[in-house]
Amino acid sequence: MDDTNIVGTYILSRDAVKALLARVPLREIFARPEGDYFAKFPRLWERDDFESLYRFYLQRVTLVEDSSKGISTLRVATFRPEDSVRVDRELISLAEDVANRMNLRAQRDTIAETQKDVDDAETKVIAAQAALTEFRNRTLLIDPTRKSDSELWTTAQLWGDLTQTLAQIREDSLVSPAAPEESVLTARVDALRDRIAAERERVRGGGEALGKNVSDYESLTLTRGLADKSLAAAIDSLELARQEARRQELYIEEVSTPNSPDESTEPERLRAIATVFVLTFSVFSVLWILSVGVREHEQ
Repeated sequence: MDDTNIVGTYILSRDAVKALLARVPLREIFARPEGDYFAKFPRLWERDDFESLYRFYLQRVTLVEDSSKGISTLRVATFRPEDSVRVDRELISLAEDVANRMNLRAQRDTIAETQKDVDDAETKVIAAQAALTEFRNRTLLIDPTRKSDSELWTTAQLWGDLTQTLAQIREDSLVSPAAPEESVLTARVDALRDRIAAERERVRGGGEALGKNVSDYESLTLTRGLADKSLAAAIDSLELARQEARRQELYIEEVSTPNSPDESTEPERLRAIATVFVLTFSVFSVLWILSVGVREHEQ
């Protein structure tokens, strides 16, 4: 009903008259030769200006709203049936324009905030991706976690070689305590231990250590993942807002199209004659009573 009242208020407004003047010759319609000097525009006591035309318009265009049914009845009275139908159709068209403007504004207001959320989420995704790209260019690593796995696998291999070499030294010492290969194997054990220590330092060391790179990479990928989820949620909210805006659209539905009467409905001649007769009789009666009272007072 609020939307209906808005459209109805517009139809009976000065803006509607201005818009109607741009579409139909309203002054000519209200000044047809079929009307007498007391009925057509401008009347003897009126000026031919917009304000007088607007007051005349309000007398010829009526809008009755049924609040219980939500239906409005538009009635236009002119001197020709085709003029009434034409003005009626143009007013309905203007009402539809108002409804469309209200829909566009409602859609903009509903979608604007969610669109801002989408834009912010996109900015965060771009920033997260830029930070991740900068990290990869700086460290020359696509995925440090894979390199970490490789380093751990290399360390495990080195531990296996060390264990195998120690076992061989123990076995040789039991079989041949003074074997010449013992010094070679001992040197190999020392080399393996140094290599293992170096690999462990690479994994857990500071500065450019692999462990720090893995930590930074995981932090960046987590930020990127959260930004992606925020963007997806914002896009879903935007789609829901658009659907809601479409469901709340206001539109003009013509229950009955404009039609003209088979015969003139105005002026109501019998009513006018009866009104004049009653008024004349009333005035005559008052004057007669006054005259009788004056004569009795003189006597």
